[in-house]
Amino acid sequence: MKENYLVTIPVFKNYEEIHLEHLKNLNVSHFILPQISSVRIDTSSLAYYLNKSINKEIILTINTVDTNLRYIQSRILGAQLFNLSKFIITKGDSKSLQKSNDKVINDSKPVFEYPTTEVIFHIANMAKGYDFLQNKLNRKINAYIGSTIELTDISNKNIELVKNKIINGTKFFITNPIYDYNKYKEFLNSYEQRSNSKFVTDIYVSIRMDLPRNSFYDTEFKKSKYLSTGLSKDKYYFNLVNHFKANGINKFNFILPSNKYNFDKLNQEIILINNIIEKIKVKN
Repeated sequence: MKENYLVTIPVFKNYEEIHLEHLKNLNVSHFILPQISSVRIDTSSLAYYLNKSINKEIILTINTVDTNLRYIQSRILGAQLFNLSKFIITKGDSKSLQKSNDKVINDSKPVFEYPTTEVIFHIANMAKGYDFLQNKLNRKINAYIGSTIELTDISNKNIELVKNKIINGTKFFITNPIYDYNKYKEFLNSYEQRSNSKFVTDIYVSIRMDLPRNSFYDTEFKKSKYLSTGLSKDKYYFNLVNHFKANGINKFNFILPSNKYNFDKLNQEIILINNIIEKIKVKN
């Protein structure tokens, strides 16, 4: 994609007018709408509503966990009715990283599911005019497919997974939050050495705003050399983005925290993202 900046927005069962006003003020054209299992709402309908309310293009996330090919195909065809054409296909988590161990043990278990690589292949095939059973469609769908990538995992299994995602039709990747360019470089070097091919697919580096101190990603966050008690939050994030920019990375995905009822907090995060983007543009 030509866009350099994406924002993953929080998902609510209902958006108050003040939510929409704040989100409208973000100086990016594309939002990622995650699929959250605890928010039981049709995401295609929600994406259409957000698009009409705040005039932003929505990238729809589709999780393959706990589902099947026919349901995913129906979601893709339904999304086309709302003029949604950009998708992120990912397995998703059958258990939340934020749940307690007791909650995880008693949570729902994943059912039989197709690998993300196979789902990506079938969606790409729909863009050629065939459904998941190879029946000819009345018309080709419009689909630009993305997926997730775990840069901290340089195992042969993960590198093969990423390679197959690209072969099957993935055009861009969204990373898990990372805070060090060396993780990015190490993965690309490992990929290119083992696959004997250059990595040319777009990667959006994810940066989580207002990171919870007890989250799964906290370990990587604390390792970041830009984390300092004497550094303001604005300065920290600006330095972090510049760290990636200085090493040739130009595409970012800023992840907004929920802050459903803390409108001031949500607005502060949005202002911070806008300031980061503006400072980068001025510097360059």
